Amino acid sequence: MIIAQSVPTLLGGIIKQAQDIVSEARWMEFYAHGPQTEDQIAMLEDTVFQIENALIAVKANIADLKGEDL
Repeated sequence: MIIAQSVPTLLGGIIKQAQDIVSEARWMEFYAHGPQTEDQIAMLEDTVFQIENALIAVKANIADLKGEDL
């Protein structure tokens, strides 16, 4: 069973994910300025993972928007 979301809900989700991406990018910049250690590299990898997940969610919301009657 597919439960449709409203257009404002989908757009709100996109906004939230965009804010999450900006936050992760700031952390990425912070970690990139730090000393090069294994922990630093792991944190950089984690920020990339979080951004990837946010982009997947944005793509899903956009696909759902295309299916809605605007």
